[in-house]
Amino acid sequence: MSVSKFENKTLPSGELVKEATIYGAKLKWIADEPRLNENGTSWRSCTIEFESAKGLVTRQACMYENNFQLGVEIGGSYRATVQKRTGKTPFIQVSHLASAISASDDDFDYSGVEETAKADMSV
Repeated sequence: MSVSKFENKTLPSGELVKEATIYGAKLKWIADEPRLNENGTSWRSCTIEFESAKGLVTRQACMYENNFQLGVEIGGSYRATVQKRTGKTPFIQVSHLASAISASDDDFDYSGVEETAKADMSV
């Protein structure tokens, strides 16, 4: 679990926000019934656990109904996005996309494989 570095993002409305990705947000709970926002979009309240800058935390988030319908499981790890608007609390949106730890060199044994030289591409 980790949170990427925040970056500035301009929304379609022209509003500038700070945005980061939460990798490995563990879904702890999700509402049985969806709600409608002011734009008429269905969403569900949910609770996730993730590693923040201060350690492991549990926070409220939202998952849009179309993501929920694609299939999620309590206890599963998903990618989430956090947006910070000026003067407002952070908004966390959870995706249906599973989040996994990326492979590292420690996962593989390269012994017995010779290093290859770079090809000379000059003519």
